[in-house]
Formats: sequence, structure tokens, C-alpha cells
Amino acid sequence: MNMRIKRKRSDNTILWLISTMLVLFVLAGGMYYINSKINPSANADDQMTISKEVEVRTGPDDSYPVLKKVPAGDVIEVLSKTDSWYEIETSDNYIGWVPGWSILGSGQKNPEDQNKEKLSSYAVVLNPVMKQNETPDYKGVYPKTYNLRIAKELKQKLEADGIKVFLTRDNDENIPSQDSIKKLVADNKAEMLVDLDVVNTDTKGTFGAKVYYSTTESAIIAKSIEKHLSNNYISKVSASEKQGNFSQLSDKLPQVRVVSGNIHDKVDVDILNDSVAQKQYISALKEGIEGYLYYQINIDNYNAKRKEQLLNLPQKGLTIPMYYMKQDAYKNISYGTDGKKTIEENGDAIVSLAMISNYLGLEGASVEDIASWAGSKYYIKNQGTQPTIVSAFAKNKVVYVGTNAEFAPFEYLEKNKVVGFDIDLLDAISKETGLEFKVQDMAFDGLLPALQTKKVDMVIAGMSATPERKKAVAFSKPYFKAKQVVITKGVDKSLKSFKDLSGKKVGVMLGFTGDTVVSEIKGVKVERFNASYAAIMALSQNKVDAVVLDSEPAKKYTANNKQFVIASIPAEEEDYAIAVRKNDKELLDKINTALDKIKANGEYDKLLKRYFK
Repeated sequence: MNMRIKRKRSDNTILWLISTMLVLFVLAGGMYYINSKINPSANADDQMTISKEVEVRTGPDDSYPVLKKVPAGDVIEVLSKTDSWYEIETSDNYIGWVPGWSILGSGQKNPEDQNKEKLSSYAVVLNPVMKQNETPDYKGVYPKTYNLRIAKELKQKLEADGIKVFLTRDNDENIPSQDSIKKLVADNKAEMLVDLDVVNTDTKGTFGAKVYYSTTESAIIAKSIEKHLSNNYISKVSASEKQGNFSQLSDKLPQVRVVSGNIHDKVDVDILNDSVAQKQYISALKEGIEGYLYYQINIDNYNAKRKEQLLNLPQKGLTIPMYYMKQDAYKNISYGTDGKKTIEENGDAIVSLAMISNYLGLEGASVEDIASWAGSKYYIKNQGTQPTIVSAFAKNKVVYVGTNAEFAPFEYLEKNKVVGFDIDLLDAISKETGLEFKVQDMAFDGLLPALQTKKVDMVIAGMSATPERKKAVAFSKPYFKAKQVVITKGVDKSLKSFKDLSGKKVGVMLGFTGDTVVSEIKGVKVERFNASYAAIMALSQNKVDAVVLDSEPAKKYTANNKQFVIASIPAEEEDYAIAVRKNDKELLDKINTALDKIKANGEYDKLLKRYFK
């Protein structure tokens, strides 16, 4: 009896144990499943999806060499992870590292979104300038009114991107004191102060937008605003200029003064009151200001990253120069006094230059290009690279070209890029000479001054080689024969020749040949415009009777709008040529030789057919 009881108990115990183990197994499986759904990275063998095309690197940092690119939608296997980088195996069995933001479900944001979020940590103070005893423009509008309107619209634009913006005034009644401006800046820990102003002067040639600065830091803001205005604003944009200390602040906080126009100039006033033009202007100001803030964000990001890397150097037994020299991406590049030696053996100065160039956002050559070109010429044993290497390389390889992208089909903007006949001609010259051209868009009347002051090395802008211009610069052989024509709104039967423009109000482009031609005709009232678009707009509104323009741009305007016609009168002919400094004979010879070859091999005819036939 007792034995039977014991056996029964034993059977029940076994069944209980089995049941309990099954329950625990099911619970464990369920917990594993739930955990894998909540935390995908917890399982080292998880399959995940690439959300955006990304480079796979050999280590958990973007300084490591790239193995390959993985497209968006690719399924990868996560092997391990750091705080922000994942070690993965690709579908074709490559093992490497990718940033967490590139993986779907990681919860990490890409750098672009991260940077945009950081904008909310910045504050900007806008100062719509207001002066005593202001004089209104011909429309009866005062400078203070323009300044406040621009400031309010700019404030809205910046705030839409999360930036905190404060105005020094919100009405036209009281002039803010310097003390109140200082307090506003200090209380809100502002990143910059932007004065918004207009001028009122009869000084010839004073019109359009311009930015002034007084310090090195404020120059960065000024250049950023100037760049975006030049790329997107219809009016003339002069080069930013250093001015005496106009700052209203006692500390070193950067401050710039942005001049929106000259209210003494009728065209400027019309542009200040044109809704389309002002929308462009406000957007360009916003982009320019944010460009500086992103510059600050990138510095912070860069410094944080380098700080982390440099803190680990003592553990590696490396000095800072040695650290750069021994990076896999650079260490084996041939460089220095012996072609067989490498950067790792001969020094890192050239690497540092290239890294600085890239960090500043400059379009420079790669480390490999510079090292290959420099050879032993710019290397001093045990001292590294001579400082002159940067300017020497630039002079050898890069030619900076000034143009004015307001002159289709010769040069015009397409998706914020300068294109056109002249630009394609430059490409053809580049192939023949081996020169690299960097095109800079600027106001037409600023091109030759920029050439003379060495801001650019040459100019191509549908520019006529006039006797007056030849006194200041040298010109290449002519590359195009152009004509000056008259555009009218409908047929004007009174026009038999250019002399018949006498007694009429005629629009011209400031500094263009048409300006010279019309100015020599007695009785003509000349209206000068910064852009051909503005002159044509004035013609459409009956503010001028005719517009004198180069024939090819004129054809574009008349083809697109049937209300405009080209007058049937004999045209004034002129030769377009490329301008260089008078003493730059070497560059001029290269250009002339290239032009001869391009015309001889048929490339020039192809360009003519593409743009004019």
C-alpha cells in the first residue's frame, strides 16, 4: 500500500515538473519575442533595413575608409553596435560599420535633421535702422518703413525654421537706444546682430544691395549673405566691404549692416516695392543668416568629434601630427623628397591643409592631387610643407572667372548653377589648356574692378572689347560678333535708325554697350537697370519707350512674349572677348591658342549650333 502511494506521488511530481518547464519555456519564448520587437538591436543576428543610401566603413567613424555603398531598402544583419554606429553584414556578405541614422527603426536622426534641430538653440537680433529727420523716396515712403517691413518678414522666415528672433523695434515711432539694443542682445544671448538699412544718396553708381562688416567673424556672416543674395536676388549685389567699427555692441558679438537699396534711385525703389523681388530678397537673407549658423553648428560638431578622438591619443602613444599621418586614408600616399616615401614617413602638413580646405567647404583638390603635384618642390625635410603650396597650387591649376548670369543664352542661372554658351566655351578651353575654371557670378559693372583687384583672374560675360575697356585690361581674340538692337512694345514706325531714339525714354543695362550707344544720342532720356529683366519689366509697364539690348538676349525676350518686337533698323555691331589683366600674358596666350584650336576642330561651330541655330 505504502509503495503504491509513493509511486503515485512520484508520477504526479514528474508531470508537474514537465508542465512547469513547458510553461516557463513558453513564457521565455514570448518574452524574447516581445523584447525583439521592442528592442531590435538586442538580438545580434537581427535583420534590419537601410533607410537611406549609406557608405559602409571599416570602423565606427566617418574617418575610416569606405568599403562600399548600400542602397536604401537593402536588408542587412546587425552584428553589434556602439552608441551611434552599427556593425553590419550586407546581403552580399561585406562586414563593416554604418551610422545608426541610416537604419530603419534605430530611432537616430540623420545629421541634416540634427543640425536643423540645433537651429532652435540660436537667437538673432534684427535691428531695422531708424534715423532722425529721414527723407522719403519718390513714392513718399520713409527708410524706417522699408527697414521695419523687411525685418518683420525676415523674422517670420527665420522663426519658421525654429530660430529665436528679436526686433529692436516694432513701430516707426521711437528710435531704440544703444543701451536697449545691448540689453536685448545680452538678455537673449544672441548669436548675431543684423542691421537692416537703406541709403539715400545721389552718388553715381550707388544702387542695389550690399553688406558691411567690421571684424573677421562678422565677415563670415557678410560673405554668407552676399553669396545667397548674388545667387537668388534680381538686383545688383555688390561685394561685401569692411567698414569702420559701426558696431553698437561693446563685446565681440558679430554684427553686419545689410543695405537693401538706395531710395534716391528709382529702380531700387521700384524693386523695394516689387513683391516678387522682395520675396527673393527676404529668402536670400534668411539663407545667408542660416548659412552662418550652420557654420557654427559644424564647428561644434567637428570640435566635439575631434576632442573625443584626441583624448584617446595618449592610449595609442601618438602625438596629434602622428595621429593624422597614420590614418589609413592618408598614410600610404607618396609624398616628399623621395617618391618612394609616404606621408606617414615624411610628415602630415599637406594632409592638414587638405583637411582644413575640405572642412571650410572649399572646393579644393584632394590630398592625393596636392601630394602628387607638390613632389619635393614644396617639401622641406624635417619641416614639412611650405606655406606657399596653397597659393602656388591654386595659381597652377585653378583660374577664377567672373561673369554675370543675367545674359541668356551666354550665361544664366539654371537650378542655381551658371550655364550658357560662354560657360560651355570655357569647358572647351579647359580641355585644350588643362586649366580648371571656377566661375563666380557677380554684378556686371563689378567685373572689371574685380579683375583689376585680383578677386578673379579673367572675365567672360558677353563683354565687348571697347577701346575704353582696353585701356584697363587685355582682351583675347573675339569669340562672338554681337549686335545691339532696339526692343519696343509693339511696332514703332517712327524708328528708322538709332538716332530716332532721340526724345524717347530708353532702358539700358548699366555698363553694357547699349548704355554707351544710347548715351551718345542727343535728346535721349536714359534709364539704367541692373538686370535685363528689370528693363523689360519697365517696358511692359510703359515706364520706358524702348530697351536697347544685345541681339541674342533680345531674341529670347521677344520669342517668349509677343507684345515685344525687335525694331527693323540697322544694328550696332560689336565683338565679344575674354578679359584678363594686362600683365597676364601667359594666360592670354593660352586662351588665344585654345580659341584657335576650338574654331579649327569644329567644336566652336557645335556650340553656335546648340545655342543660336
